[in-house]
Amino acid sequence: MTLCGVGNNVESGVVRTAIPTDAEAITRLSQGLGYTQKDNAAGNVDAQQTATVERLIRLLDATDQQVWVFDAGGELRGWLHAFIGLRLASPPFVEIGGLVVESSYHRRGIATQLLAVVRYWADQQGLPLRVRCHSQRQAAQQFYRAQGLQAIKQQTVFESMTESVL
Repeated sequence: MTLCGVGNNVESGVVRTAIPTDAEAITRLSQGLGYTQKDNAAGNVDAQQTATVERLIRLLDATDQQVWVFDAGGELRGWLHAFIGLRLASPPFVEIGGLVVESSYHRRGIATQLLAVVRYWADQQGLPLRVRCHSQRQAAQQFYRAQGLQAIKQQTVFESMTESVL
């Protein structure tokens, strides 16, 4: 699906499916928002890009995963990862696993265009769309509310590192 921006405050570009060569830009965009690798690639840019390529290829090969990028004339300004969430005790849904827009391009319609594509995909699947948002990301929460998404619950995420990751 292609959406083009027009006007003074909307960035022109194309939303397209990511390809493995987008991994370098995806890594850069992710780091700009504070996401870092929590694996053996931490601190090593080449290893981080390699890890991103490996994950991106796995996601692109899966039928229940999608990754789109916002391509502004060959420069990636944002990306969105979504997947079909399956839970034993709940009906399936489409969930946004990550949405990142380059900070100097915020408020130019990029996230809105990426969100339109994932909404279309969720509609095609006949599934509701969900997104989890960190409690400290107030601007992101305001964005999702402005886009018509409603907060339905709050939760705390727990994690345990396995010895192989340490």
